Amino acid sequence: MNEKPIENRGEIIIYRAEDNTVQLDVRMENETVWLTQKQMADLFGVKRPAITKHLRNIFIEGELNPNSVSSILEHTAADGKVYSTLFYNLDAILSVGYRVNSKRAIAFRQWSSAAYGQGVLKELSQKLTERFGKGWSVETLTKCRKFYNVYAISSNKQTKLSTGSNSSPAETKSDLITPPPSVAAESHK
Repeated sequence: MNEKPIENRGEIIIYRAEDNTVQLDVRMENETVWLTQKQMADLFGVKRPAITKHLRNIFIEGELNPNSVSSILEHTAADGKVYSTLFYNLDAILSVGYRVNSKRAIAFRQWSSAAYGQGVLKELSQKLTERFGKGWSVETLTKCRKFYNVYAISSNKQTKLSTGSNSSPAETKSDLITPPPSVAAESHK
């Protein structure tokens, strides 16, 4: 854990769950999100000792280094006093979120996966546009991905019908590029 407090220059973002069951004031600083253990407990719908246990296990197992994912930050409480409090960054929040078993944690994992996917598409769009010019918007890449997902599924079904076998070399190759069922189901909506 970083012993030196980070200067209080960050912005506060309000996070609200879709079902309005939780609302958090989230600190954005140094290009990452910072939460306390109490805020993580509220976010995931569990008690603070569960968060403490998961963080301890994450650090013991060597998944994350506590010195790189936690910091003492100063914040002003409702009483107007300034407190130094231990906060954890997005890497720690995500690691805990994948260990907690609650409906809120599941919703958070789904949201973060979708947000990550959109981030990847945005970055890919920027790189392709820089390299090849116009025509590589996130919308275009999303349509291409949906088309590919439908085509890969159709191709796989056609292979099964034409060969009458479940183990042809073509099918094996097609299976390697077929998206997982969750993506495939989304593309058929």
